[in-house]
Amino acid sequence: EEPEPMLCVAKEDPFGVWHGSREVGGNYTLVCNEGYAVGGSASLTLSCTDELQWPSEPWCENIDDCASLVEDCGPAGLCVDHVNSYECLCQNGAVMRKATNGEVACYLKHDPNHCGGRSCGAHGICVALQKFQDDFQDDADENDASL
Repeated sequence: EEPEPMLCVAKEDPFGVWHGSREVGGNYTLVCNEGYAVGGSASLTLSCTDELQWPSEPWCENIDDCASLVEDCGPAGLCVDHVNSYECLCQNGAVMRKATNGEVACYLKHDPNHCGGRSCGAHGICVALQKFQDDFQDDADENDASL
């Protein structure tokens, strides 16, 4: 009678599929669903150690589609990431325009040069300050003796 093979514990991922050998030294591969990645790749392979342990605990994560945008949804837009897509939400009073690269960007209709036309990143909204301000505390707090 052959002895049972020594196996590492089976792994599961809600956004991918594990397959392959769980035997010591075998290749056990996680393949992520579309729109997900593990360590920046679509798949990752582990080998079960002599101690019957996995060397790491990887999992599939949603790829941030907003991070690859050039226009970042524009100076008056906010990018919302979805699985395998994104959407640009424009702040009130802004219009959505298609950029030359095909991305959409939001601009204020009455101030097309809002924030110099620059964005504050895919997950940020530009606020055009009237003067330099090194913090965002209310000026009234500076004179408050209880501080």
